[in-house]
Amino acid sequence: MTVLKRILMVKDTTPSWCIMRECGREPLQFNWFRAAVRLYNALTQNNSSTARKFLQADMQLSSRYDDCWSSHILSAMNGLTQSYLFKERLLKCEPVDLGLFVVGEALGLLDTLF
Repeated sequence: MTVLKRILMVKDTTPSWCIMRECGREPLQFNWFRAAVRLYNALTQNNSSTARKFLQADMQLSSRYDDCWSSHILSAMNGLTQSYLFKERLLKCEPVDLGLFVVGEALGLLDTLF
């Protein structure tokens, strides 16, 4: 990261996510979040009743345990401006529109993860 900061001629205190964004790279946390939402959407639209039951059971489990997959996704949405809408769709096992996640949302997500 230091090399990129020197190339861009910015201060050492410049946040890493700014440098990565300037270089056209998205931080690993945002890539994880987007991949997790894509997986979730695939499960909601899957023809397999077993996959849908798994998703529903995991969503119910998230209200009691912090260590399940859906609980991590729900907590990752904290800090987004429309987090209540996304969480409501998740808890109802409905697909989430990835088009609603814009750069500003991504930056809010990064703030909650760090």
